[in-house]
Amino acid sequence: MMRAATPLLLLTLSSALAACSAAATSSQEGYLTRDQGKLWFKGELNEESVAHISAQLVKGDTLIINSGGGEQKSAIKLGNDIVDKGVTVSVNKRCHSACALFVFAPAPSKEIMRGSYVWFHNSPAFWSAALAASPRKISPAMAAAIRSNDASARALLKRAGVDWSVMTCIDNATGADPRAIGAASPASALEDGEAPTAELKYNFVSLSPSVMRQYGIIVEHDFEHDQSRQSDESLNSYFDVKLKQVKNRSECEA
Repeated sequence: MMRAATPLLLLTLSSALAACSAAATSSQEGYLTRDQGKLWFKGELNEESVAHISAQLVKGDTLIINSGGGEQKSAIKLGNDIVDKGVTVSVNKRCHSACALFVFAPAPSKEIMRGSYVWFHNSPAFWSAALAASPRKISPAMAAAIRSNDASARALLKRAGVDWSVMTCIDNATGADPRAIGAASPASALEDGEAPTAELKYNFVSLSPSVMRQYGIIVEHDFEHDQSRQSDESLNSYFDVKLKQVKNRSECEA
């Protein structure tokens, strides 16, 4: 049996994506608990949750994560801690957005449990390109935040051996146009950490194990990568999202 979980005020996603494993608590607030030597986490990545996770991670640990993402700055901080401590990241159900970019991708060892999903979008490269395209529409404070986030993300992926061009692949696959930032409110967009979704052809991108490998994201155990056997249409219908599965690197390179 699992020990009592540490309650955290965490983001709740749709019932389809927030389903827990049989071993997990049914709480919708999320949890952080250690069981049989492994650290289990479900919820949003933010300053508070990452502080709790990092405080419990030890060298050579295994983090079993179920997260829809969260704050990029906090996720990058956790990613660096994972690299420093040689932590294995195991995806339980889902690891999306900032979780995929900065927790899963840089982990020294990683696996995707059967029936689980790793979805990417909203890379720092998009925001840097948006800043370059519309510098007068973004405040100096936000511009500084974009540059800082970009630098931190690049440093993390470089030390993890992940090719930065994977960000371009992700942005190309979603159809993200950095020039579209001018059509949205830059302040609210940056605060929410989301690209203008109305301008995206796809909300999320799934990279096949072979494509991830080409960018230096090596998945030791993908358990057949179940999603690769399903069509975009079936996944989009089930999860109510616009998902693009990239099975060949050429599909996401200009």
